Amino acid sequence: MYRIRVISPESECWSAARDLVIRAYGKKYEAAIDITYRRLIICEPLHESGCVLSCAGFQLASDHPLFSERYLPQCAESVISEKMQRPVSRDQIFEVGSLASSTMGAGRELVRSTPFAGWCMGQRYMLVTITSRLRAMLDDLGMVYELLTSADIAAIPEARRRDWGRYYETQPVCVVIPLDRNVHLFGGDEHQYAFAPEQLNLAITRRSA
Repeated sequence: MYRIRVISPESECWSAARDLVIRAYGKKYEAAIDITYRRLIICEPLHESGCVLSCAGFQLASDHPLFSERYLPQCAESVISEKMQRPVSRDQIFEVGSLASSTMGAGRELVRSTPFAGWCMGQRYMLVTITSRLRAMLDDLGMVYELLTSADIAAIPEARRRDWGRYYETQPVCVVIPLDRNVHLFGGDEHQYAFAPEQLNLAITRRSA
């Protein structure tokens, strides 16, 4: 059983989640990056608060410029509107980035649950930069997404490029996930959702095989 939560820097879990990202990117890409997001979405055991199994940055476009926008030729809402062939406002967009996980199962659950978390917060489009490995996971989950552009290291200030280690060798791409085309991921009798008054809190039970 897992719990999915969106947390702020004041949370007791913030340091543990931040450390998980730093360690994961250091080990996987020889990168030396830190969290720049104002929120994190975390996956933890249902009855063991504070034990962060996986996490990712979680940013509302209405609150702050998005990291992935540096790869785009225009602001996110303009690019997504053109791709989707319908008007998209900035307050419908959120970004997820810096995904890190200590277990494959928790990472997969976080990836599957994050669109629903955004939906419950009134968002309709998820902007994310993905590696080939993460793209394969989205495909395996049956997640619908649209390719926007490649993520070029040239968009990173030259003084900071070394911090990213081998990350850009994975040929990452920037995609948008339209949540209304992924509602098939939200339902099913294997999920139970609970909501705290001030903070998103999803309790997820997984049936054993």
